[in-house]
Amino acid sequence: MATAMARKPTKLIDLTPMHPDFLGVGLEEVGMTWLLDEVSAIYDELDLHRVTSSAFSGVALTSVIPKTLLFSIPIIEHIDQETYMGTTHCGKEPSCVAAAQQRAIESAIIVYALNKGKGNRFSVSASGAVGAWQFMNSPKNPTYDAVRRNCAAGIDPTYPEGAQEFRNAGKAAACLLDLNLGYLPETHHLFRRNPVLGGIYLLAAYNGGPKSAKALFRAVHQKHPDVEAQDIVLPSVLQLSKGSVKKTVRTGGRKRSSYVTLAA
Repeated sequence: MATAMARKPTKLIDLTPMHPDFLGVGLEEVGMTWLLDEVSAIYDELDLHRVTSSAFSGVALTSVIPKTLLFSIPIIEHIDQETYMGTTHCGKEPSCVAAAQQRAIESAIIVYALNKGKGNRFSVSASGAVGAWQFMNSPKNPTYDAVRRNCAAGIDPTYPEGAQEFRNAGKAAACLLDLNLGYLPETHHLFRRNPVLGGIYLLAAYNGGPKSAKALFRAVHQKHPDVEAQDIVLPSVLQLSKGSVKKTVRTGGRKRSSYVTLAA
């Protein structure tokens, strides 16, 4: 009788952007540069269609919504919250949490460095949001169709194909940010004065709708009623530089909080 050959234990090979081999070799800058170039191309298309803001009548949408706000969405939408907060291994150790946040952000950016426009193309969330920009289009939440109807930007009418095409969905995302701004008049003064801080509410509306953003606005202003009267410096948690240009990922609030956006 032949003796059974001992099997070697299977070795898993991690090819995800979270693998240490992908970090610290310059891929973050490659991804950042590609994303910024794509956002610039998206803005050129919006200007070509002469898209105006629904929040500020007669003003070009591209002069209302900062590029860095749009740039943040395909990154933020693909950062795992538990990984970002370090909840599985950091506890409340600040230095560990900061390192986890930086690694999570870098990993999300590296996806685009490695895949360009195909990055997160076929990503589908548990709730059914599709693509890098995570658009829903269900009967109960027809966001993609609603944006297309209300924004004359030449957005592809097909779904999910249109939501999977990076630049097309990026145009829709810019329009959605602006449409949500129109539903949040209480934020207009703050947004015009400080688009980084005001943009927090647009990001909240992007994920949870204007009602959620209004609730967040009320909660923040009840706790900090003088928030609009002060120049608030948001603490940096990640810096990536190329030459003399720095792009900084920032957390919002007068004290550290879970509000996240990206800004120059």
